[in-house]
Amino acid sequence: MSITNNFTGHLTRTQNKKIISEFIQRLEMKTFDSDEDRANFFSGLSRGLEPPSKREPLTFKDQAVNMVLDAENLPDETGRKLATQALSIDPNSIEAYLYLGSVEPHLKAISYFKKGIKIGKELFNDEYLKENTGLFWNIPETRPFMECLNGYAVILYDLDRFAEAIPILEHILKLNITDDMGARRLLMLSLIKTDDIKKFRKYDEKFQDNDAQQLFNRALFTLKISGDNDTSRNLLYQANKENKNIIPGLISMSKIKRFPFFEKEDLNFVIAFEYIIMAKKIWIQTDGAINWIRKNIDFLRNLG
Repeated sequence: MSITNNFTGHLTRTQNKKIISEFIQRLEMKTFDSDEDRANFFSGLSRGLEPPSKREPLTFKDQAVNMVLDAENLPDETGRKLATQALSIDPNSIEAYLYLGSVEPHLKAISYFKKGIKIGKELFNDEYLKENTGLFWNIPETRPFMECLNGYAVILYDLDRFAEAIPILEHILKLNITDDMGARRLLMLSLIKTDDIKKFRKYDEKFQDNDAQQLFNRALFTLKISGDNDTSRNLLYQANKENKNIIPGLISMSKIKRFPFFEKEDLNFVIAFEYIIMAKKIWIQTDGAINWIRKNIDFLRNLG
């Protein structure tokens, strides 16, 4: 069990994040003179945090972070005010810009995400960038920057500004080579939409995903470049075999913009609705794609 789990089992998400944040703050300020010194430090952590009166005063940056953490548990309007107040304490708080971007309408959110990205690029540049490129999602201090990049890319995708979203998504993949954020999902769909065959094949080969979402992407990609043939139909069959919940959502007349309530958690339903929310518009915007699915429903049934 980790040190933080000893303290945080019955706390709220915000309280958990505050405690973890404080542990990180204390680690950043600590220089260990010996293995014994290190052991004593972590032994002290395992007994809990010191009373507020005995702790080091928080920096402006840390105060701003705590205010944003509080904002996350408040109604949006109150949270906005608190996050704005956090920026008055620390104008370079990426966390505050990330929060504001997450609660504002698209066009206003873009300006907040871009400010967070600008600060992140200034902070994590030169030697830092050279040493840590590829690992950014694994480093706590760079995560808000990565989330700003992702938030910006998602909005561009939602606004059909695919050509602008693609370089942002590729930048995320460069900074985080294992793609723990799943940025490649929107990237692959954007590449299908923009007919970028070379890049689609490049990233398809790089990640070699064989899950339902990428199988459907391959089917759509193959339909676009070579039409209705044995290859595209067999890819559609393989995709449908992997998850039979996706096709009904793609051919449905209704628009799905958010997850429905599930009485039982079913991973296949979650994967299906996630894909439908992301990909349905790309299928609709691809000439003949939805009719192609409808035409081949009997083919899919006959194959199993």
